[in-house]
Amino acid sequence: MPEHQPLDYYHAFRQTRFGKRANEMARWWIYLPEGVSLDQWQDVLGADVNNLEHGRLVYGMTKWYIAQSTDISPDEQRQLLIAAIIHDHAEALDGGEDLPSGTKTPQQRLDEMCALAEAASDATDSGLYPSMSDEARAEAVESVIDVVAGNNKKLSDIFQAIEQLTHIRTVFIALDRLDAGIPDPEVRNGLETLVASGVTITGKKLLEMADDPIVKESLLASRERINQSLEQPLQSTDWQKHFGDRALALQIGYRVRKVQWNEWLESVDQTQSA
Repeated sequence: MPEHQPLDYYHAFRQTRFGKRANEMARWWIYLPEGVSLDQWQDVLGADVNNLEHGRLVYGMTKWYIAQSTDISPDEQRQLLIAAIIHDHAEALDGGEDLPSGTKTPQQRLDEMCALAEAASDATDSGLYPSMSDEARAEAVESVIDVVAGNNKKLSDIFQAIEQLTHIRTVFIALDRLDAGIPDPEVRNGLETLVASGVTITGKKLLEMADDPIVKESLLASRERINQSLEQPLQSTDWQKHFGDRALALQIGYRVRKVQWNEWLESVDQTQSA
């Protein structure tokens, strides 16, 4: 068993200039109103909006997923946990960025994975984990290839499900904040749009993954919150403000997702009652 543990990649990364940059990068930034700092945004939505802390959050979600499963070997668990920590670290490299969900082209995804594998293997100050051993860096590259890039379909499918469950978690946090009351109208509108677009984009992917029993049970356990997410009081101008050219497609997708969600629920209910 290697001496290093998956969380060691987080600690090594955070000491680099790239880790320090990641700690200053906001996720879900497309909904972030002007004048709201990253610290304030994190107070609203939690760790997922901080690029550095996102990996630890996905790590926790991965441990939760593994605990629900009976079909993931110890070696596979380790690969998934390493991937959870490191999968977005390339976004903090020079020239890297966090693009909104659903906007990365296949070429951008490929370029990012190649950059991640290259920087993960680099033992110099230009690398992501220079303080770690050669063995640790090689294991990071293996996780990038097998899990993030999809060379191992089983692990890649599991990891994609974990990522989407992490995304919908943030949608639900935004929903809870709206229920609690947000006095700032710009922040409130940003959260309403995050909930609506999040359930549109992530909801589509999770419904496609619903053959996974853990995804299916998570969706059923979240039935009421998803129903509420599909009832946001948005106008066309709200979509346009945040998404520009993508606004109409997402607005239509939001309505379609409600139909698909209700149809899926009906089919599950019919199956369970048969």
